[in-house]
Amino acid sequence: MCLSILEVVLLVAGAWLLITGNASDRWFQPLFGKGHYVMPEKQARLLGLFLATPLPVAILVSLILRLLLGENYLAYAVGFEIIYDVVVAVVATRIARKSRQPEVQAQQAITNQ
Repeated sequence: MCLSILEVVLLVAGAWLLITGNASDRWFQPLFGKGHYVMPEKQARLLGLFLATPLPVAILVSLILRLLLGENYLAYAVGFEIIYDVVVAVVATRIARKSRQPEVQAQQAITNQ
């Protein structure tokens, strides 16, 4: 259940980034921590696509494993889901942290807008 909640949160955040292309602090701070995040639109949309993948991939892999393994698929599906969610969370956090600006640069960026 907790994995499903995480996957839905990532799907919503990814869909928002795909639609808007805007990596605003309002979305990034709850997910990745305090700071000012600056990301080009194309990179934000790619990150959104990446964030949106865990739920569809988990469903697809579960269906494929069910066809291949029959009744014994569930342990493998859950194992894959856990590993994939952790990889997505770590990679997304690393990407977001690289786009985070220090406070001094953040204040300058806000005043220059």
